Amino acid sequence: MSARPQVLGRPGLAESFRAVLPADRVAADAGECALLSADIAGPPRHRPEVLLRPRTVEEVAALVRLARAEGVALYPRGGGWSYTGGFAPARAG
Repeated sequence: MSARPQVLGRPGLAESFRAVLPADRVAADAGECALLSADIAGPPRHRPEVLLRPRTVEEVAALVRLARAEGVALYPRGGGWSYTGGFAPARAG
């Protein structure tokens, strides 16, 4: 029997984003969020609740609208080569 992955954040948040993006481009697993939110600058002070991987301008726009409606801050990130940690969330949530 496999253990369920630990999910971060508020219940239903990842599912809300999955209404906009395919499930394989919305990550809420604590381990995946930890792995993909760190880079050479080290781990961020606050982990993201959900990681989103939009591919189009339309997807980004839809995610911004949904995040605003949910009261969730978005922190854009590029390729993960930050040497300063400037991508990291300034606050939790």
